[in-house]
Amino acid sequence: MKLPAVVTAFCVGVSIVSSLNADAFEPQSSADAFDVARGAVVTANSPVSSSLIEAMLGAPGGFPEPGTTFFADQPAGTIDFIEWTVPNPVLLEGFNLWASSDVPTLPQQRAFDHFTLKAKIGEDFVTLYDTDVNVPYDFISPPLMISTPIAMAVVASTFRAEFRQHLDLPGPRIYELDGFGGESCGDANDNGGISASDALLALKASVGSGLCLHCVCDADSNGNLVASDAFAILRNAVGTNPNLNCPTCYVGDE
Repeated sequence: MKLPAVVTAFCVGVSIVSSLNADAFEPQSSADAFDVARGAVVTANSPVSSSLIEAMLGAPGGFPEPGTTFFADQPAGTIDFIEWTVPNPVLLEGFNLWASSDVPTLPQQRAFDHFTLKAKIGEDFVTLYDTDVNVPYDFISPPLMISTPIAMAVVASTFRAEFRQHLDLPGPRIYELDGFGGESCGDANDNGGISASDALLALKASVGSGLCLHCVCDADSNGNLVASDAFAILRNAVGTNPNLNCPTCYVGDE
């Protein structure tokens, strides 16, 4: 990936709400830029319950809901947070945030009412996205809450996410936060072109021996990574299949 010069931006946003097909964008992923499977490491966080703070970056396990982060019970207005680093600077252009309150019985419990995403540039954290969140939540496609580009791309290796607790006790439930930037349908090795090596990477992802985003390797946008996607990418590489139709990584990704 060719990384542009660092550009920082401040974006005051609102939740994007629409009735979209769940296959139209990236599902919860282990191949995104923020995932522990890609080397992300949590460096600081506010208290959690018996769950894993790393779960919101894709780590399995934890209690009482495996793969889910529960922030600790705190007073309303508490800013819960997580900070993490990735092995190398990444281009961030957009993100998906997956979360849920205690719906349908207690839709305001385990909720947050404000979300902020930041990146560390030099010695300071710079706000990339900042929004109030309606409670009960407005979902794009439950439990996908926010799926959006940021106003301008940023290159960074350290990030911070903040969640303002809505009610006194208990703490917010977060499923996953996924980051994206520079992806191109079919270009699995991210070298700016499509070749047989991309098809091989897609094939490995389809059998579980590798990682690839759906917005890169799901060539027919049907919600699954299978061998036929790898074949479609191979045909594109040799010029016999000009059309690849991957889903978007996030809503608003063109």
